[in-house]
Amino acid sequence: MDTLEKRSLKQLDRVAVRKLWPYFTQEDLSIYDNGYIGFHPEITDEIIEEITSLTEILDGFMQQYYQTAQIDYHHQSERGCHILSGIFCLANTSWQLVQGTFDFEDKSNHYYHSWLKKGNVIFDPAMRVVTLESLYEEFFIRKYTYSKEQMISLFEQTGMFTYYEEDLKDGCVNPIGQMFYYRTENAKKAAHEILDQLNQFLQTKIK
Repeated sequence: MDTLEKRSLKQLDRVAVRKLWPYFTQEDLSIYDNGYIGFHPEITDEIIEEITSLTEILDGFMQQYYQTAQIDYHHQSERGCHILSGIFCLANTSWQLVQGTFDFEDKSNHYYHSWLKKGNVIFDPAMRVVTLESLYEEFFIRKYTYSKEQMISLFEQTGMFTYYEEDLKDGCVNPIGQMFYYRTENAKKAAHEILDQLNQFLQTKIK
């Protein structure tokens, strides 16, 4: 199915993006449960082709790196947004990594999130949506924006895809309380293992 057919399957507007809310509140996890990426009507065909072709390539990389066909590029996990956005940023320098929060209705809880930005276009690979920055930021609050080079510098300090600024301040403690690599040669080694394998994979797929 070509990208234009995919585009017609899910046109995004303010109402559609607003449906991200029940996803985060765990009320409805079926909204984005298929393999298609939803595009706002104003997104150009050039951007659509760039995103769909690269995500297809990155799907192959993730399956190879994690050595299982069960892990695909849009696989949902507790912190999957950081991995997906980080890998896409490393693979395409024209996109910036953005990290911020989604504020729940009671304003007392924050959901830390990562996504991608190019000009006024937002690509959220975990949610599989591509929309306008002005619309997306009605619901998500941007806190940090990184180029590929800046992201690599942070990546080398942690050896992992994470919510960098806060996690570095906290010493990179994972959800079950074990310390990750922190500003050590082990962190750089872990980071460059992924970087090297990603670059090698991309060289075989992108002419």
